[in-house]
Amino acid sequence: MKDIPLVAGLAFRERLGQLAAEFEASLKIEPENPYNPRAIAVVGANGKVGYVAPEVARHLYEKVAGGEVASCRVRRGNYSPSTGILAILDV
Repeated sequence: MKDIPLVAGLAFRERLGQLAAEFEASLKIEPENPYNPRAIAVVGANGKVGYVAPEVARHLYEKVAGGEVASCRVRRGNYSPSTGILAILDV
């Protein structure tokens, strides 16, 4: 999968901004996440930087949980007020 939006709210913007324009990130499932039981966290070198978009996470969850997909390339971009997208994942 390519060009998956990274959902990164205000809590993650600063952390994401500290990383290179392109970087490798780990994908971690969060089954106890109170907002999405199929949440997939995106973790960079300095900690969690956001989540795989929920629309995609529900399809990717089993592959991450089973260890088939453990990391991805992240391309950081500019914040968009209309979408809130700060980065794109290449899984």
